[in-house]
Amino acid sequence: MEPAAAHLRRASALAPDEAEPTFLLALAAHHVGRNPERGYRRTLALAADHIGAEINLAGWLAAEGRLAASSMRLRRAVVLAPAVPQALGNLALAARGIELPTRVVCGLRRVLAILPDDVPTLLNLGDALAEAGTVDGAVATLRKAVRLAADFAQAHYALALALQRIPQELQPPDEIRASLRRACVLDPGSPAARSSLAAYLMAFDHTETLRHLRRALALDPHERTALGTLANLVRLRGELGHACRLRRRLVALDPGAAQGLNNLALSMLDLGEIDFGTRCLRRALAIAPRRADIHNNLLFALTYDPALGEAELFAEYRRWEKQHAAPFSPLAKNHSNRPDPSRRLRVGYLSADLRDHVIAWLVEGLLAAHDRDQVEPFCYAEVTRPDAVTERLKRLVPLWHSTVGRTDLEIAGVIRADQIDILVVLAGHTAGNRIGVAALAPAPVQVNLHNLSTSGLASVGYWLTDPALHPEDTAEGMTERLVRIPSLYQHHLPSADVVAGPLPLSANGHVTFGSFSNPAKVNGEVIALWASVLRAVPGSRLALGYQGAFADPTIQAAFRGRFAAFGVADRVRFLGPEPDRPKHLARVAGIDIALDPFPFSGGITTFEALWMGVPLITLAGRRFAARCGVTHLTQVGLEELIAATPADYKRIAATLAGDAVRLAAIRSSLRERVMSSRLADPRSYAREVEAAYRTMWREWCAMR
Repeated sequence: MEPAAAHLRRASALAPDEAEPTFLLALAAHHVGRNPERGYRRTLALAADHIGAEINLAGWLAAEGRLAASSMRLRRAVVLAPAVPQALGNLALAARGIELPTRVVCGLRRVLAILPDDVPTLLNLGDALAEAGTVDGAVATLRKAVRLAADFAQAHYALALALQRIPQELQPPDEIRASLRRACVLDPGSPAARSSLAAYLMAFDHTETLRHLRRALALDPHERTALGTLANLVRLRGELGHACRLRRRLVALDPGAAQGLNNLALSMLDLGEIDFGTRCLRRALAIAPRRADIHNNLLFALTYDPALGEAELFAEYRRWEKQHAAPFSPLAKNHSNRPDPSRRLRVGYLSADLRDHVIAWLVEGLLAAHDRDQVEPFCYAEVTRPDAVTERLKRLVPLWHSTVGRTDLEIAGVIRADQIDILVVLAGHTAGNRIGVAALAPAPVQVNLHNLSTSGLASVGYWLTDPALHPEDTAEGMTERLVRIPSLYQHHLPSADVVAGPLPLSANGHVTFGSFSNPAKVNGEVIALWASVLRAVPGSRLALGYQGAFADPTIQAAFRGRFAAFGVADRVRFLGPEPDRPKHLARVAGIDIALDPFPFSGGITTFEALWMGVPLITLAGRRFAARCGVTHLTQVGLEELIAATPADYKRIAATLAGDAVRLAAIRSSLRERVMSSRLADPRSYAREVEAAYRTMWREWCAMR
């Protein structure tokens, strides 16, 4: 290149008023990475209509991040040569840099009008259509590119990515896998294609996923998609410490990536490192303030914090509304629902958890027991991987809508078209849920149910609760009005085949305390109190288990150190994973007394303990998430196990541990107490919920 540049410099010196030598000299500089801007501008000063100089100058400006200046040069190039595909295509792609998807699509279509079979333009158009949400058009465009260039790896790769934007239940998995595999065959040195194949296969085959991840990381040890997928995979396999190390590595590779910080935060919560996880989430939000999902994770993390006051937590929920919901509130429309206070109500349930999940277990009985003369139930399900529970729930409702792949505005439109009278937002701020839909107020009455706290939304008028969760003097902040029913919880009953059996104390010769809560709930204050309970009961042991998390060596080491600070590490036993719920319940039956964490108490774990005849000691907190144990114990008549203070908690636990006769009596009678309580009575529960819905509806009608 240098000899040629020397000749061009001589030519330019001999003919300083000629544009072409000046242009070629600038182009040569551009090719070797030197700044060509002055040369291009000199060319245009000599020949204002030099299309090559305009296009290449625009490209240089774009590479420097000067997008507005680049776009101006490209528009001039199109004026000079409206039929030059390169100018049209570059102008279209420049619009992508300044987030103008419609202009990108229109510009690329103009190129294809001249060159209908130009594969690079088809690929760019497919990507642009996918980004603009026109997935069908993207897929059709990219399928054409694949037909024209069957041996071009990038075409197969782009098609696979577009196909994955189709709603989950409509995706063609065989075509996606075939496209990704073909891209890997055609370009075996591409870690990106290999990583994408691994990420897709993770839902189907972990062994093959791991094989492709190893290939991708062998090609590029820093390939971020591969590292992220591997972190997700090992986390699913219960290797929580390994997942955390991988996510730390990803953050080190790109400390400014909000998603990396978010994922690291979740791993830190897995390890019980609440403060660290919360800091990561706040950093992620500072980088990506409009990421509602990250803000939801922050709300979730704050629920674990024993030092956080009710006012501070409420303020964070209100910040969520201001940041993520308020901008869309003006899009809400008036409702045309018929304001008849006595007619049958159309009630919609909005949830991402209508699958094998705790929330599904809590609402299945309600859906099954609804009086169809009073309520017509609908479900709006953000379920990407339907399972047997999903199919069971579908059979309980006359109309089921999948919300996967739809925007909040589209979902709100469907709810409005269905003339839903009452929209029940289930666990709205937890992972995957679509609480943003409620900000658009698609139903006249909206209800918060089974969330960890307030919805924080002015558009949600009611919070369904009970007197134990929210006593009259509750200090919890909320945007909704409380509507209390006798018991908020009604559980899908586990198999009765797993029996409680005799008191473990009788066989072991010592009392076994236990907890099956998430490690994130077992904070420093909880550990200190549980250690004092162990010291107060000579010879006692503490068993910790949670979906295999406490089988992880990293978690064991961390918690062993925390208990060692109180001198009781040798009395703590960590339980491994169990493959199914019956075996898990049998393990629960292996403890004498369950200990509830705080301020985030157990829900399903509390119910499972009671079902297996195990009494629970709980500390009554000041907000909803801290009082789940209170309401469960109230329902089975064991209010004496509810502590008002940590000292009270220790006293109750030690006293109960010292009374084997009472423990045995509770164990033998507790399942019957559960069976005769509201916790196991879906029909009465449904009538109480329906009465609450009717009250809410009548209030709306009265305001019409």
